[in-house]
Amino acid sequence: MNSDGRLDILNRIEGRCDVTTGVDLVFVHGAEADAEHCWHPKDKPELSFPRMLASDLPYACSWSLSYTSTLYRRKGYTLRLGEQATQTLRELANRSIGRRPVIFVAHSVGGLLIKHVLRLATESRDPQWQRIVEQTRGVVFLSTPHFGFRKSRLTSLLTFLPNLNDNLLTDVIDQKTLHALNDDFIAIVAKHAIDVQVYYEGKPTPRLLWLGKLVSKASANPHVPGVQPTVVLADHDGLCKPAGPNDHIYVSVRQFVRRCFAGEARDVFISYAHEDASSVDALRKELSALIGGRALQVWTDRVIEVGDSWETEILKHMERSCVAVFMLSPAFLMSEFIMLTELPFLRRKADAEGSEIIVVPLAPVDLERSEFQASFPEGAERGFGLNDVQWASAPERPVASMSSIEKNAFFRRLAENIVAAADRYNTKKEDG
Repeated sequence: MNSDGRLDILNRIEGRCDVTTGVDLVFVHGAEADAEHCWHPKDKPELSFPRMLASDLPYACSWSLSYTSTLYRRKGYTLRLGEQATQTLRELANRSIGRRPVIFVAHSVGGLLIKHVLRLATESRDPQWQRIVEQTRGVVFLSTPHFGFRKSRLTSLLTFLPNLNDNLLTDVIDQKTLHALNDDFIAIVAKHAIDVQVYYEGKPTPRLLWLGKLVSKASANPHVPGVQPTVVLADHDGLCKPAGPNDHIYVSVRQFVRRCFAGEARDVFISYAHEDASSVDALRKELSALIGGRALQVWTDRVIEVGDSWETEILKHMERSCVAVFMLSPAFLMSEFIMLTELPFLRRKADAEGSEIIVVPLAPVDLERSEFQASFPEGAERGFGLNDVQWASAPERPVASMSSIEKNAFFRRLAENIVAAADRYNTKKEDG
């Protein structure tokens, strides 16, 4: 509950929140938590889970939902989760959630609330509410008690504690209701092709060591077909507080968001200035001859169709890239979108995932002008150049200085190197 007593307030954390591009990430906290402190280690707001993801993914906007989740009456009255789902849906619709893809990241009891939300949206005749479930691409559950606490001593002990909010307690121990809710959720996932990831705690909660793990592996598993729950070496509260951008849970959820938004990495993304289109055409011709039956696509912004959101398409295919090719020229360095969006994004992707970057010098350039800044999820900024990535030829030997015969041979070799880089990436993914 917020300090002013309002329920189900949706707070924008960070990121791009226009309604035409990208994806909305809605974070939902658990019981006895709040919309801010639930998501970062104590006194480290710069490591906020939703904030880091929005910073890391330029197409994402992070929101955090606040709702009543206290177990104790002295802290306030708590409605049943099914009732709170109505308020949640109305708040989501009021903030235009549902006009673009949505991914929910829910901790503990927050996962039960989202299941109620999706069921209510499915049953509703309100087109705005229906659009929310239709646009839901993924749900991440972080130690959600899908089947309550039946197998834990916590159930019998809580029953005898005074001044409990019976509504929330009922929501987490009523087996009949929990099973019906989960059956409905599985049907919704199948109908709308929603991707699901499930994580559960691998360590007991320090202040409740006598209970063991707060949510058991069995209760944390919603049994969605094809979904394998993953254990994380963290306790119930720590599971939703990544220690940094290299933390397992952060990297896993980031990859999940990327896949929901763009699909598997299968593209060769060519970044270029339109003035250099003839060189791009020469490279595409050679690549087409080599790709054959590979699940590999060469992508440039020329394939964007009339009516498509050009920026969304570029971001999506950058995300899908396993190899990025920079066609370096003075016009390339003059492009604001390339320098402020494409270069930083693709460099961060290469650092995080091991995707490859190849620089193709088309004409002489001032290499100092090729330096750029990239923001990182924990809030830090680092400067980069292009000197520490693969170059197709030496900067002092650009394509413009080659004869026609040399250019043909160069683009043929370049295409071979690009396909080999894509094969290396895919082999590394399969082995990993």
